[in-house]
Amino acid sequence: MYCGIIAQEVLNVCTKDSIPTVGLEQELIWINVEDLPYSGITFNATNPDELIDEIALSASKTGYRLQGMKDIIKASSTFENSEDGESGEVHQFTGVRVNDPSVTAQKFRNQLRRGAKGYIVYEVKHKGESRANAFKIAGITHGLVLKESVQNTGENDGVYVLTIGTPAGHKEPFEPHQLLDTDYDTTKTAFLAKFAAGE
Repeated sequence: MYCGIIAQEVLNVCTKDSIPTVGLEQELIWINVEDLPYSGITFNATNPDELIDEIALSASKTGYRLQGMKDIIKASSTFENSEDGESGEVHQFTGVRVNDPSVTAQKFRNQLRRGAKGYIVYEVKHKGESRANAFKIAGITHGLVLKESVQNTGENDGVYVLTIGTPAGHKEPFEPHQLLDTDYDTTKTAFLAKFAAGE
């Protein structure tokens, strides 16, 4: 059985804003799954599998910044076509460096080790026309968890490097949703405010 019917053409777009560019902006927003109820996610009425219009965290809740450097953090979405199960996408973030040696940063890692699950909102450098395709949110169906944590005093400046992604044994039904709350500027403002409730 198949569920997809193609009714769209994919064409080259040659405008300046649509020239492909690799990379993402090196600041992510982690949102705990518990802090963003499904009712707080407004899926676009026309394109619910591709676009989210707004996210509203529970009262007094906020997201948390994960800052990178240069172009070290990488985001990927890989389609896995299973022969004996559901096909889907595996969302993953690699190169999440924790440069901060503090107890606070250690507590963050420990919470991930204990099973903290969240979504990640991020901004790509290939933003599209009017920067309408700049923001994405990963992990909407199953959340994201710690996949690997590596620290070696002889590599990566001696800091912890994390990989965060789709939980083992699960697949997201779609690639990361795009997120556009009215326009780029409105979405960026919410991003900078860490999507805090009431902001």
